[in-house]
Amino acid sequence: MTYGSFDKEIVVEILNIFVEEHKERFIEMDKNLADGNLELLGANAHGLKGSIAQLFAEEEKEIVQVVETNGKANIADNMEEYYQKMKTACDQLVEEVLAYKNKFL
Repeated sequence: MTYGSFDKEIVVEILNIFVEEHKERFIEMDKNLADGNLELLGANAHGLKGSIAQLFAEEEKEIVQVVETNGKANIADNMEEYYQKMKTACDQLVEEVLAYKNKFL
């Protein structure tokens, strides 16, 4: 993450939004997966992808893209595996964001 040329308040706001929305997003997506509603899971992954893009987190964005694409196409093959990879990657990203935010402030 590199935000050197951005206003500090804007950067902190972007980081805060991602962290605050993370838990709620995954509660909803956990429910989507448990209910077998892959299309809604894909739609929710799309929203997550937008937040991740603001963080310049390309690897995380790629796995979210897989969940989004497969979900919207209602493709169940390997979805549990992709979803767990996405969740793990995003949990780690939250930790990185919090560490970065503490250094940035």
